[in-house]
Amino acid sequence: MMTSISFLTGNPSKLALAQRILAPFQIELTQVDLSLMEPQADRVEAVVSSKAQQGYRQLQKPVIAEDSGFFIDALKGFPGPYSRYVLETLGVDAILRLMQGVPDRSCRFISALTYIDAQGQTQTFIDEAAVGRLSEQADPTPIAVYSDWWRVFIPEGTDQPLSALPESERASLIKHWSASSVYGQFGRWFNANTISPE
Repeated sequence: MMTSISFLTGNPSKLALAQRILAPFQIELTQVDLSLMEPQADRVEAVVSSKAQQGYRQLQKPVIAEDSGFFIDALKGFPGPYSRYVLETLGVDAILRLMQGVPDRSCRFISALTYIDAQGQTQTFIDEAAVGRLSEQADPTPIAVYSDWWRVFIPEGTDQPLSALPESERASLIKHWSASSVYGQFGRWFNANTISPE
């Protein structure tokens, strides 16, 4: 029996990804696009916690919120939770110029998901599996990307940005990351702790 949970997002691509990962756990997501205050925080888990609390107060039913950021170690984690805003205002080329000549190019994607149940109890999940290094220049490969950070993120164990990898290799990496993603973590936790055995 499917369990329906409100997913606080206006992003159809994010919804499709979450639905695909959570379907095997018998979790059905209903997209709810609310006007939420964007919290100012240095950690993505603080951002999603605030959004989930806002959504729960408005809907008074179970909700999840998810957010992610791109963290560059040499920049003390910047742009972090502000990654989307930085892409929209500065773009990846500005970040590459900022990092010109910097030897430490380690970086990572960090995502967080907060679930609030019908009683208002909160559970947060964090994923830091996608680690790698920043490229020297943006990859121009003409493919549709989930984010322009794909064009400068060289995953650990590879020598090209994610967008430049052969499709099969990129798909394999994404499948691997999906298993440890916040959605996968949430699905396993939900089945183990919320669904009563028949």
